[in-house]
Amino acid sequence: MSRIAGICHITVNGRTMDISGGLTIPLSKTTKESIVSTNGSVNYKETPIAPYIDGTFLMDEDFPIEELSTMDTATVVAELANGKSYTLSEAFIEGEMNYDSDGGTVAMKFVGTNGRWS
Repeated sequence: MSRIAGICHITVNGRTMDISGGLTIPLSKTTKESIVSTNGSVNYKETPIAPYIDGTFLMDEDFPIEELSTMDTATVVAELANGKSYTLSEAFIEGEMNYDSDGGTVAMKFVGTNGRWS
């Protein structure tokens, strides 16, 4: 039996970030959508997706608000419990960073130009 889920680690430009819960990371580089014609034939279109790492992070006293909000070429590395790693290059935070005072957390989605599994 092997561990496939649980504790994972994430770093942003070498700085370890504390996470609350899990991360969402794409396994593919494209998404497919079906296209059905009036005669019933089924085809599809394929669209590229931007590589990303999405998660909820704990906001402690050392949380780098300014660094995170201005970065646009970060390297983000997620080391997962199953032994896999995902490296996101030239990353920035998509959307807003909002603090949730009930849980002391910030939801962030890092998006980059290249995502690589190892």
